[in-house]
Amino acid sequence: TSWTTPVLKGTRVHLAPQTKEHVGALFELVQREPSIFRYFPSRLPTCVGDLQALYDRMHGANNSNGYSYAVLDAHTGKVIGCYSLIDLQPHNESAEIGFIYLDPNFRGDQRNTEVVYLLLELLFEQWKCYRMTWKTDSRNEVSRHVITKLGGTFEGILRAHIIMQDGYRRDSAYYSILAPEWAQVKENMR
Repeated sequence: TSWTTPVLKGTRVHLAPQTKEHVGALFELVQREPSIFRYFPSRLPTCVGDLQALYDRMHGANNSNGYSYAVLDAHTGKVIGCYSLIDLQPHNESAEIGFIYLDPNFRGDQRNTEVVYLLLELLFEQWKCYRMTWKTDSRNEVSRHVITKLGGTFEGILRAHIIMQDGYRRDSAYYSILAPEWAQVKENMR
């Protein structure tokens, strides 16, 4: 199975396969809003090169384990965030939406919903995934609420799952959507 990452266009946002040119704008966003990295296991990048290196490690050789999309405002073309598709398992028809951050000025105004809609449409309708997952720090109540609102089914907590940069052992809350659920989730997101 060959999974490609086309440009995804909605009415509010466009998702462009992330390039090194996008990383500078994403770094500026992270510097303006360091709280974006509060629940990430990786350190807050101190330069554009640090952020690029983080993406390179996450994606693996030749994007074998992931792809990232720069989220662009459809009207201005400005980079307003990043969403990644990670833990790609074509043989299991499975992928995860992760490493998510969006400019706080654009949260809660339907852009996030449209981004997730476009990615789920890619996963279920083009890539023919059977399962998609999300995981988040169990302490991140905002993300947990949003994931549930978007149609994710809570699967459980992996205890002491990830060691954070400060040494804290993070519990991860796992959610999923399965292919047979996609039609209803899609309808609910419209």
